Amino acid sequence: ESDKETGHQKAITSLCKSADGSHFLTGSLDKSARLWDIRTLTLIKTYVTERPVNAVAISPLLDHVVIGG
Repeated sequence: ESDKETGHQKAITSLCKSADGSHFLTGSLDKSARLWDIRTLTLIKTYVTERPVNAVAISPLLDHVVIGG
């Protein structure tokens, strides 16, 4: 992951907000999912997959993400 990397390079296909409203997770046709801080819109982590991402989910305790292609 690059320090300058921010948004997805292709269309976003899925979005999930955390139960506490502090984060959201996006999935994209660019074969990645990205975890964001809602308050600052800062990218926290990028998950790279082998296939386009069609669905994402965040566990209630923010300790797991689920990514489906």
